[in-house]
Amino acid sequence: MVSRRILLSVLLTTLLCAPLTAISNEEIRIDKTLPTLKETYPLSAQEALFSTEFETSHYEPSQHFSNQAYWHKLSFPIGDAPSSQPSFYLNLNYYVIEHLDFFLFHGDTLKQHWKRGALDNWQDDQQKYDGIWIPVTLSPDEVTTLLVRKQGNSPLLTPFKLFDSEKAAQKKEQKLLFWTFIISSLGILLAHNVFVFVLLRQPGFIYYLGLNVVIFLALSIITGFNRWIFSETISQWLINNLFVVFGIGAWILFRFTVQFLQEVQIPSRSANSFTKVTDKTIR
Repeated sequence: MVSRRILLSVLLTTLLCAPLTAISNEEIRIDKTLPTLKETYPLSAQEALFSTEFETSHYEPSQHFSNQAYWHKLSFPIGDAPSSQPSFYLNLNYYVIEHLDFFLFHGDTLKQHWKRGALDNWQDDQQKYDGIWIPVTLSPDEVTTLLVRKQGNSPLLTPFKLFDSEKAAQKKEQKLLFWTFIISSLGILLAHNVFVFVLLRQPGFIYYLGLNVVIFLALSIITGFNRWIFSETISQWLINNLFVVFGIGAWILFRFTVQFLQEVQIPSRSANSFTKVTDKTIR
């Protein structure tokens, strides 16, 4: 384990094409100098690997809305010794990019390909879902390169982080605990509101229950636990209809506000004046 941490520290100063900013010996945040390629015509992973059009100046535009796909390139030094275990893990805490591909090369040989987009099918190569984690194993003989291709209609944010194996395991456990906390909290809130609705039988309260459901679905997409509790088909449907979900939420909020104001019945100024005059007359 100590050797893994030493290796990760060495990567800070020896990465060839992707300068990184260290947070600690166990966690590395990739900064804005990541070499980036804007795809103006269809490219295969092999063609992108040998492309000379990667520029760090393209990184900032790649974080916004775009009709084109973007490629990121991370190059790593030769590993110390052959190993079947990942040297470290690349993590991404952003789950709404529609199409997201990771290609791991040892030299010019493609070793593995992962699909991690919100609309991609990726059940086949991941038995347990715990977010977007890409295991990177360094080659002992050749330079290791990780290519990332992203495309979608949402902002193409890619706040990448690198972790060693021990820290990655801890982060995965923390993520599952975080998801459990959110699901439990929203579940308890929804159950409480259903109980209140059954007791009060107020028509407007049904909109409040609907708003609870919309908030739950929105948080499941934003924080990434939608694939943890829903099937892949349902998760993809939610991403495809994300603006519909938000639109329904806005309509429910409007209807709840209107219904609430009708039920509260705030007294008018004239009614208050009449009440005061009546009180004085009686006295």
